[in-house]
Amino acid sequence: MKFSHLFLIPIVLLLSGCDNPFAVTPGTQGKNIVTGIYVTSEWGELYSVWGNPKTSRTGTSKEKNIFSSDEEEVGAPVSFELNVPYPNPFIGSSTVQFRLPVASSVTLWYETAYLSQTENVLPNQSRVERRFRRVFLVKDSKKAAGTHSVQLGTLLNNDNELDDNGERIAPGFYRVFIQAGSFTAFHDIYIGGIGYKPPIGLEEYLYY
Repeated sequence: MKFSHLFLIPIVLLLSGCDNPFAVTPGTQGKNIVTGIYVTSEWGELYSVWGNPKTSRTGTSKEKNIFSSDEEEVGAPVSFELNVPYPNPFIGSSTVQFRLPVASSVTLWYETAYLSQTENVLPNQSRVERRFRRVFLVKDSKKAAGTHSVQLGTLLNNDNELDDNGERIAPGFYRVFIQAGSFTAFHDIYIGGIGYKPPIGLEEYLYY
């Protein structure tokens, strides 16, 4: 029958609309695709740029001062900001710093992120094999105007820091988000680990 091939059209349309329809975590494909990261030191200095980082329009990549605190500030910040976590990339822990011009209810979290499937797949980076995770660092917490810092640790004995196999946070790319009122922003990070080779160009910054 000359029209018998038409039954394939819905299938083709379905697959073309999915980033990876055969992955084991439905609903997460196409999210948090990493195109690059801002490389920062453990003191918050902007070292370099790896790739072409994608970030929200309200995120900032400017240099940060690790010694700043709410008490040291003269007046409140003039705008909402999410600084690039530092150090980035890292293995053990990183500081996530954000600024609020007014008291706000803040939620801060990170999610599994991925390199494009067109790139060479790194160990533990495949979207087919890597389970999607969301970890909250701050959830619906009222914060005063000023600068705030939160530690993102990978070696905590906290149930929220363990995956479904009871293991520590797996090495790979993640995306850190903030929501404070109507303000939202994000930055991408790379978490390394013993035995995991980071992408070319990040090794010299990861192991220091």
